Amino acid sequence: MAYQQRLLFSNRFLENPGTVSLNLYGFSISIYASILASLSSVSEEPIHAEEQADSPKEKPNDRFSYGVPISIGELCNTSVYDDSASKALEDLIKRVLGVRAADRFSELRRIKARWDFGKGEALSEGAVKNLSALLSRVKKVPPNIRLFLSSDGSLEIQWKSPEGERTSVFLKDDGFEVLHPEHHEEQAFSDSDFQGVLLNAGLV
Repeated sequence: MAYQQRLLFSNRFLENPGTVSLNLYGFSISIYASILASLSSVSEEPIHAEEQADSPKEKPNDRFSYGVPISIGELCNTSVYDDSASKALEDLIKRVLGVRAADRFSELRRIKARWDFGKGEALSEGAVKNLSALLSRVKKVPPNIRLFLSSDGSLEIQWKSPEGERTSVFLKDDGFEVLHPEHHEEQAFSDSDFQGVLLNAGLV
């Protein structure tokens, strides 16, 4: 879940002190450093007596006097999780796939990047979003569901038929792939073609 963050600047940099909203995605330390660098590059002109008379007197410890952002949070789809949304997703997994799958999902979500001999990605938020959307539409759940994290950050939902044939649904950033025993290769679906995924995976 993305959060709109606000930066509060000193009235030395803005004619009308207030807030500036930044719509950033994938906010990182490098962006934070760039913002601070741009602030430090602005020359501070001395405040004349006329300006002091028209503006409220600043307190010595007032954080506004330094022209530094009061707070910069991360606006990032890959590292910021809303607690209530995360809890709702865990409850959905538990209700649809079972307690074992919910526990396994929690384990996979805690895996950090560079896990696969330095090549593995952490579970992507795109995969998590598609998981939530898909599970809310599932009508038929096979037994013994297993979850796996792929090195590209996608999530695999896997199960086997009574005959031992494997079916897998891969949840990716931009859609889905289904590997079914009746097909010789994965079938790709967009992130809005839930019906196609469910039909091909036998989840309806």
